[in-house]
Amino acid sequence: MSEAKKKIIAGFLLLPAAIWLLGFAPPAVLLAVVLLIGGLAGSFEFSRLVFRPEDHAEIVLTVGASVVLCVLAQTGEGDALFLGLSAVFITVTAAMLFTKDFNAAFPRAATIITGAIYTGAFAGLVVAMRRMEPGLGGTKLVIAHFALTWANDAGAFFVGSRYGKTKLWPAVSAGKTWEGAFGGAASSVLAGLVIAAASPVWLLRDGLILGGLFAVATPIGDLIESAMKRSAGVKDSGFFLPGHGGALDRIDSILFTAPIMYFYALLVGPLRVG
Repeated sequence: MSEAKKKIIAGFLLLPAAIWLLGFAPPAVLLAVVLLIGGLAGSFEFSRLVFRPEDHAEIVLTVGASVVLCVLAQTGEGDALFLGLSAVFITVTAAMLFTKDFNAAFPRAATIITGAIYTGAFAGLVVAMRRMEPGLGGTKLVIAHFALTWANDAGAFFVGSRYGKTKLWPAVSAGKTWEGAFGGAASSVLAGLVIAAASPVWLLRDGLILGGLFAVATPIGDLIESAMKRSAGVKDSGFFLPGHGGALDRIDSILFTAPIMYFYALLVGPLRVG
């Protein structure tokens, strides 16, 4: 079974619980889940893909930095996130200088910081969106974020499996096709228009813009994680239950698109409310 099909089936099975968690659960509950899946499991899987198992310092620093940035990003406070990024940069760079060969210190520090932002800060933005919703007329930003991403996955899978012939990037992912990418793009745009029509603040052009942005960013997020797996020589990022996928396999596109929804709502949302 392909990874795209696994994502779609898992999404439908968990849909009722997901709707409650993403749209109605207290932010603290959502934060606990986000920390577990992104800040802990996701960052651990990322570190195991880019470092060797014996690189204990790098793995610990990646997970620790991811948790810190997740907690600070979920507040929605730019000063708090900047403080966290500064502390992570100083701590990680200093640690690498004292524990590894000087020539490898900065590349390793950059990899750790990248992983912490990707799995920690981006995951925290999901909770920050939840905290932003009351100020946007109750618009369910997090549900919209997941719906746009899942719509792309579903459209890409169904169109690609039926009509896909032209490989999108065979060196990274053998199953993805241009036909599937166009199907996913159309699904994202359609979902964006539906979400905008149902929202008390979004205009149809907001749905069109968001749908277009997600149409591009969602497959890129998936391809980035596929490239990391290919580089590491593994089929899935899961290390606890090999063969059943991992946290990153399930949330790669969600993480990559989180800044798009968050900053679009942050910049445009007040204009719509006003």
